[in-house]
Formats: sequence, C-alpha cells, structure tokens
Amino acid sequence: METIESLTTNERNARIALAIAVEPGEATTAAVMAAVGAQETLRLLTSTEPVPGVDTEAAALWRDLAAPRLRPQAFQQVIDATQRHRLHVSIPGDPEWPEGFAIGGVTPPLAVGARRGRHPPNPRPAARHAHGISRRVELWRVRRRRACDRSR
Repeated sequence: METIESLTTNERNARIALAIAVEPGEATTAAVMAAVGAQETLRLLTSTEPVPGVDTEAAALWRDLAAPRLRPQAFQQVIDATQRHRLHVSIPGDPEWPEGFAIGGVTPPLAVGARRGRHPPNPRPAARHAHGISRRVELWRVRRRRACDRSR
C-alpha cells in the first residue's frame, strides 16, 4: 500500500496533500511550512519528531487533527480530478501565483487551482480566496452589501 509520502515527491504535491489535511489559514501548518517547506512539513506531520518552532503539546494536537486526513486515496482522488478537469495547481514561486496573497498579514492558501490557459484568481480579493470562499459567493456578498448600502 502506498503512503502519502511516496505519492508526494515534490513541493506541489506536498502542498496539495496538506491542503486536504488542514483547514485554510491553519496557523501551525503555515508556520512550519514557512520554516521548512511543504515536503518537510508533511514528513513532520506523519512522524513523531520535534516540530521546529512548535511546542510538544501543540505539535501533538496538530498531528492528532491533521494526520488522520492524510489518506493516499483522498490525495489520488484530488490528483485525478485535477487532471480530469484540466486544472493547474499554482503554488508560491510559480509565475502565475497572485502577488496579492502576500498582502495584509493573511495566511495565504497552500495552493490555488485554475483552469489551464486561464489566469488564476484576481489578486485583489486574495484574502477572500485565502479563506476558501469561492469567488462567486464573495461577488454575491459584495453585490448584496452594495444593495443594502443603497437602500439606506
């Protein structure tokens, strides 16, 4: 049986696996990833080794919450769906990674999916995307807010 580590042989795949396992904006994962990168974060999540910059109790809680979600089958389903729908997963360092994700102290997403040949999400509403809210829902909220403001 394949392990999650054997399936995630690069930074992009490690970020996809972490995105499956943790909630958007999860602070411990973001801090560890900033310190050691996605592949090492994934390795630390599935080991019992000390986690840099995280105390023992917090590391244990982090592992208890996220590690059970790291299933090779779930990862493979996401990879298959990505290929089937012809999506491209962008990560920091890619030319198409929106610069707006670095604005305002919001934890950026682990990865962003976009259809091939199309631009990734507009960097201006980066904070909205970082919290996992789809663009369509956010546009609906903005329109609703504007309508409420006009009626006052």
